[in-house]
Amino acid sequence: MTVHVAGLILAAGLSTRFGGNKLIEPISDEPLIRKTMGAWLNANITKLYVVIGHRSHEIMEALEGLPLDVIENPRFETGLASSVVAGIQHLQGEYDRILIGLGDMPYVMPETLNTLIDAAALGGPNRQIWIPQYDGQRGNPVLWGRSAFSDLSALTGDQGGRQLFQKYETVIEDVCVEDPGILRDIDLRQDLQE
Repeated sequence: MTVHVAGLILAAGLSTRFGGNKLIEPISDEPLIRKTMGAWLNANITKLYVVIGHRSHEIMEALEGLPLDVIENPRFETGLASSVVAGIQHLQGEYDRILIGLGDMPYVMPETLNTLIDAAALGGPNRQIWIPQYDGQRGNPVLWGRSAFSDLSALTGDQGGRQLFQKYETVIEDVCVEDPGILRDIDLRQDLQE
């Protein structure tokens, strides 16, 4: 049986703490959002999607020519959850699993994405969420199975799916990876300089 996995990158936020649109800031000579997409485009994902909202024209320009589909989030100002909701509502009818990541995490390796997808393929029906773990800490992206889609599509506020971890704790599989990139996001200008 073929399992269809969508990649969903959240890139609609206001970048308030950064003080500007961090996703278009250069990192290794390319916009941060484009660098993030590199790993995703090299992973075993059926199709890649990006959720945009704030200054969406700049994000679109940075992603020009990449093989991905765009999902508009008209409610991006209400927080991160609205981007998860927009993505899940758009994709839930088509996919068995959705791998949700953040546009400001350019150091995640494609091997990590594939490790999560492989762990899900090998796991039994008693597992529905796969979270990467490095050095004892959970990170991003997170792979979600179909049973969690309805709760994901009802999220509110400025947190993503993390707020569901306690409810789903018995069906979570922590997947150990050798990738510190799962813990590194860019929130401040200082993070970019480092």
